Amino acid sequence: MSRAHRILHLFDLFYTCNIVSFRVINEAMEYCKIKTCRKTIYRDIQLLKRAGILQVCYSQKWKAYIPADGDVIHGSCVGVFSPPELPENKKQRLYMERIIRLCKVMVQVIRSEIRDPIGWYRSNYPALSDRTRQRDFKLLQEVGYVVSYEPEDEEGPGGYYYDYPGRYPAPPQWLLEQECD
Repeated sequence: MSRAHRILHLFDLFYTCNIVSFRVINEAMEYCKIKTCRKTIYRDIQLLKRAGILQVCYSQKWKAYIPADGDVIHGSCVGVFSPPELPENKKQRLYMERIIRLCKVMVQVIRSEIRDPIGWYRSNYPALSDRTRQRDFKLLQEVGYVVSYEPEDEEGPGGYYYDYPGRYPAPPQWLLEQECD
């Protein structure tokens, strides 16, 4: 699997959980058949933070990443996408822009079930080609986020259908019962 696969799986984990330990990350990556190490995961988390996607901090008390506001019950590791710290290197900047774009599609299009995802994509990224959109949607499909179009037939009307992974376990109860920093 590519680096983008790993980063998108990591983003999905933070999107679905409020308390994310390295053990949970390793279990999720093993489930997805992705081999990685702590240093690589740390680097990926830093990239997502610089991209303005994750708002997390590491809690020594919890031995896990928690929402930056410290509210593990009602907070979220992924809030409003904040302005990114784009790298000066063109290749790195384009890569970060792609990760940001894919994460926005995961949240704003698929999970919100936008009626016309292709129209949404074109209106939000008018400078990008249809080929880039197709590559983006193909990568998302490989990660488990699927947008498909079913044409109208005798069984019913046509439209877009969505599927996304819901495979990450909830944090253990003992972890939820602890007080936050």
